[in-house]
Amino acid sequence: ITLRTVQNGDKFQPFGMKGFKLLSDFLKDLKLNAFEKKSIKLLVNGNNHIVWVIGYRSDNRYRVSENETNYYKFTWLENK
Repeated sequence: ITLRTVQNGDKFQPFGMKGFKLLSDFLKDLKLNAFEKKSIKLLVNGNNHIVWVIGYRSDNRYRVSENETNYYKFTWLENK
C-alpha cells in the first residue's frame, strides 16, 4: 500500500460503477479547482491500482462486503 499524488492517465472504478473512469474526469465532475486537484492523495496497492481517492471515493473492486471477515480500515486525518 502506497500513498501518492495523481499521475497522468490514472483511472479507477468508482464505488457503485461497473466501468472505469479516468481520474481526471472524476475530479472534473466534482468541480474541484486546480489547487484542490493538486492536493488529492491516492492510496494505491502493489499493482498501482487506485484503492481509494482519499476523502472522495473508493474503488469498487476493493469494496468490503458484509461477508468479509479480514480487511484493513484506513482513516485519513488532516491537520488544519
